[in-house]
Amino acid sequence: MKEMVMEEELYWSLDSQVVVQPGCRTKANFVITEGNYFGMFKVDTVFEGKLSVILCDKRKRQVTMLNIDDLRTILKPEKGFKPLEGGKPGSVVFTNEGVCSCNYGIEQHVELREEKL
Repeated sequence: MKEMVMEEELYWSLDSQVVVQPGCRTKANFVITEGNYFGMFKVDTVFEGKLSVILCDKRKRQVTMLNIDDLRTILKPEKGFKPLEGGKPGSVVFTNEGVCSCNYGIEQHVELREEKL
């Protein structure tokens, strides 16, 4: 299976009032402290039960019904499905594995520096 990567950049603004004293210049810096997370995951999805399929041929006006009791007959190992050990007969499991990495904001504040002109 192919990997899917999702990346998103967030933008935000700051709405703050800064009082500048007469005869001074004030510089405001918006400081953001970030943390980061890296983790690995594994998710098993179990398929069990029966599958009923109705096929219709409009030209021949023919209807065929398929009942599949053993999902292993259509969900094959070469596509990543494995028989489910200890599960219901005919059950299969598909495993997704991957990594997750992200940065996130922990704190934000404004630093003010005032100097005389």
